[in-house]
Amino acid sequence: MYKAESGRQRPDTLNMKKTPYDIIIKFLDGTCTDEEYTAVMKWADSSSENQKELELLKKIYHTPEISQPDPDVDSAYTSVLERIRQLPEGKSADIYRMDSGSSGWKLKNIFLNPAYLRAALVLIGSIIILYFILNHGPSEANFVINVPNGEQKELSLPDGSLVTLDAGSTIIYSENFGNKTRDVQLEGEGFFNVVSNPDIPFNVYSNGSLVTVLGTKFNLRSWKSGEKTILAVEEGRVSFSNESEKNSEVIVLKGQMSEINEGGSPSVPESVNIKYYTSWRNREMYFQNVELSEVLNQLQRWYDVRIILPDKSYYTSRVTLNIKNTPLEENLEVLSLVMNFNYKIEGSVISFSRESQ
Repeated sequence: MYKAESGRQRPDTLNMKKTPYDIIIKFLDGTCTDEEYTAVMKWADSSSENQKELELLKKIYHTPEISQPDPDVDSAYTSVLERIRQLPEGKSADIYRMDSGSSGWKLKNIFLNPAYLRAALVLIGSIIILYFILNHGPSEANFVINVPNGEQKELSLPDGSLVTLDAGSTIIYSENFGNKTRDVQLEGEGFFNVVSNPDIPFNVYSNGSLVTVLGTKFNLRSWKSGEKTILAVEEGRVSFSNESEKNSEVIVLKGQMSEINEGGSPSVPESVNIKYYTSWRNREMYFQNVELSEVLNQLQRWYDVRIILPDKSYYTSRVTLNIKNTPLEENLEVLSLVMNFNYKIEGSVISFSRESQ
């Protein structure tokens, strides 16, 4: 099935001498063309500095933004005016207030005593600072762990719980994790070995789903790509629910699994062979009657490649197969047999074509 890479290469029409930030942004959010994807990969492979820069940009791009609320300037400004109106009248001077409106900065004149102008400016600054201290205080820092494609990562959380993350996964937890709460956010796939603590439940938030445990072992698969969220319990018992539905909770016991389709409620827990859901830690995965896109996404994360099909309609084809911890070509051969495809490899891009072509 394998076709050797041709010595002829497609002409590179993209200027990649400098860091191609405009193309990299499209690469990071998945909207780049095949030509742009290939160009970014060639640029990254051209030097170790480019590879490091691309990895840094990936981490920055996929780190969630922590928004800070704007100060209530109008409220603070009104409070200042009320205090100033209570002061004795005197000679007039100009003070300007700047408002950020849609048409730009606007100026408003208010006639005040020059001595009180200085006091007013100090008061405005003090009120705004006090506003932040009382209403927001210092922001709590988050730890963000990103696992690059082609890798796995094991980490120990501050409470001693252990997490194994698959390639392409991200986990977020606060610097105060374990003090009063044990909350994490997950995008991707992780196996959790949670230390028991009856006083502080362990919560995993992921794409609208919520997993709550006191101490147990479980696997959670939850990718943003539209795949369902799947929980499989190896030990103990786990609460599984849709965050937006109050009465959607189910209890999943040892040897059981439950899943949530986007926006839905958890399925009724059913007994399964747990190794099918945890074998990814050994770089093996069994797919039973799943869409081809799910298999391709896993291959792309494990081998850090991009796979292109001859027609988008193939992405929804249903397949059953087993991916093993073998060289990429062996898994591509299996996939080619199942789908009746040929394939060729050009750098980190794999193109499938119909057998008849």
